[in-house]
Amino acid sequence: MFKNTSLKILSFVLIAILLLLNVQGIARADDKPKDLFKNYVNIEQKILCEATLEENFADNVVLVLLNREASTILDISRASVALKTYGPSDFAEINCIEVQEISFIRNQIDEELSAIKPSDISKFDDTVTAADLGIDVQQFNRYLLLRLEYNSKENVLEAIRELEKREDVQWAGPNYFGSISATNP
Repeated sequence: MFKNTSLKILSFVLIAILLLLNVQGIARADDKPKDLFKNYVNIEQKILCEATLEENFADNVVLVLLNREASTILDISRASVALKTYGPSDFAEINCIEVQEISFIRNQIDEELSAIKPSDISKFDDTVTAADLGIDVQQFNRYLLLRLEYNSKENVLEAIRELEKREDVQWAGPNYFGSISATNP
């Protein structure tokens, strides 16, 4: 009986060791998180807006969530490297007259980019993104507020439908008006 119990314990210990070795083989200390999760974090689904005219939203503004690639495209000048600045001409198809950045993390990304010299980027032939330079942008998407030339809720919904056709737009939607109400318990 003692021999049987010892054999069971030894078998359990060996299985536990094999499991630990297998887990360590999957997540070695020298692996970068982006390599471990690259098949998961790059999946971005387009989200279609379901707003209707009856809803309470601004009649001259569209909110846009850019996909990760468009969010991290860089502007490279002789003096600096920074995230691309979007302007009305980037959204001409919807008669955009103003673009405001409303992303909170942009300053942090720009700060990391400020340490990079434009000459460090000369090895890239194509469009360069922050991820190409090793900056962690796994959870970074840019939010933009687009002000439209014509004020009408119909125009906002038409602009949203037009923006949803673009590959670089993950989501477009109206700027809803909100209200806060309080109730007594």
